[in-house]
Amino acid sequence: MRSAVVRASPLLLLAIAWEAAARSGVAPGLALPPLSEVAAAWGRLLRGGDLWANGAASLARLAAGLGLAILLGAPLGVLMAWWRPLRILVK
Repeated sequence: MRSAVVRASPLLLLAIAWEAAARSGVAPGLALPPLSEVAAAWGRLLRGGDLWANGAASLARLAAGLGLAILLGAPLGVLMAWWRPLRILVK
């Protein structure tokens, strides 16, 4: 039990610091809202279904970007390894 508390303590300290910084006014509310309000908003989005829909759209964009990076980057890397003028141009 003690090791679990020790492992979780950095996250707990971060959460406390976040809440304290937001509540004390050290950070502007728009830049750093309190953690409790963020958690409540996540709960509302989760219950409303918006979080799932927007999360799926974000994951689709992520997959498309990764796919394009692989499709364009891998051949470009191979060409750069084989053809020195391209390597010099791209570097």
